[in-house]
Amino acid sequence: MQAFAVSRGSEASLDVGGGQIGKVLELLLAAAPRIKRVAFLLDSTNLARTALAEAARRSVAKLKVDALFAEVGKPEEIAPALARLAKAGAQGLILVPSPLFSAERKRLVQLAREYRWPMISNRQESVADGALLSYGIDAAAQFRRAAFYVDRILKGTRPGDLPIEQPTHIVMEVNLRTAKALGLTLPQSILIQATKVIE
Repeated sequence: MQAFAVSRGSEASLDVGGGQIGKVLELLLAAAPRIKRVAFLLDSTNLARTALAEAARRSVAKLKVDALFAEVGKPEEIAPALARLAKAGAQGLILVPSPLFSAERKRLVQLAREYRWPMISNRQESVADGALLSYGIDAAAQFRRAAFYVDRILKGTRPGDLPIEQPTHIVMEVNLRTAKALGLTLPQSILIQATKVIE
C-alpha cells in the first residue's frame, strides 16, 4: 500500500517535540537553508510510523517549512513514491529509519541525486554512497555492546537481570562532494559537529 500526504507547517501542531527527527530536520535546513518543502519517506510496515510522522509535523511547524510524506512497504514502491514527492515540489529528503531503506540505500541515494535533493539518513553508509548527511546511532558501537550482553548471558547471567540501555553515542557524517554537486556551502556549525567528512 502506498500513501502520500502533505502537511502545511502553519496547520501542524505547535508542540516543539520531535526528538531525533527534529534534529535531523534542523541539520538539513542548516545545510540547505533555501528548502521550504521537505519530503519524509516512511516505511508503511513500521508500527511506529504514525508517531514518527506526527513528530515530523511538530518539527516542521516549529521551523516553518512544509512537509510532504510518502509511505512505502516494498522496494518497487520507492521510485513511484519519490516521483510523486518530486511532482509535489519536494526540495530535500529525510529517510525515517527503516531496515527497508537501509537495504535500498544505494538506489535511494541515486534517486535523490537525480532529483537534486539533499538527503539525510540515519545510516553512515549512505554518506559514502552519496547522501549529503547522516545522523544516527553508532551501529558499530551497538554491535559491540550487544556482544557484551551475549557474553554475560553465556556466562550465566539471566537476561532479566541485565539493565536496559539506550544508545548514547550519535554520529554524524557529511559528504562535501555531494554538497558541491548540489551547489551547497555547508556552514561551519555542521562541519564542526561531523564525526567524519568525505571530501
